[in-house]
Amino acid sequence: ARRLVAAGVRLGPLVCYEDMLPSAVRAAARGADMLLCASNDGWLGPAAARRHLAATRLAAVETGRFALRPALSGISAVIDPLGRAIWTAPWIDGDLHPDAPGVVGIVEVPLRRPRLCGALVSPWIAAAACVVLLAGGWRRARGSAR
Repeated sequence: ARRLVAAGVRLGPLVCYEDMLPSAVRAAARGADMLLCASNDGWLGPAAARRHLAATRLAAVETGRFALRPALSGISAVIDPLGRAIWTAPWIDGDLHPDAPGVVGIVEVPLRRPRLCGALVSPWIAAAACVVLLAGGWRRARGSAR
């Protein structure tokens, strides 16, 4: 997997919609201290950009890592491992207004080196839950057929 290192911090890069793909999120999280979810949501519009930000929040929760989300156009944010936006910049459309001043945020976050990556085991948990639900439904269907 690709890895960036800045000031000793290992960043797992995700570009644009990759933060919506569970396999890409898992790959980026392996060996990373934080996720870096760069995006340009100018073509989406504000409503869709908020949904895309929600996907980044989910990626942070799934991996138990901070997610840094710089957006050329859209909503830039810093998301904590619980999915809370601890810093956000307002919607900016850098495509329509390239001369608009940028927004810079300096946010101090604790560097935690996760021991267990929930995103690495989540596919197995989901599969086990499906098996349990299917088995329960099959038993219920069999019981009501008698």
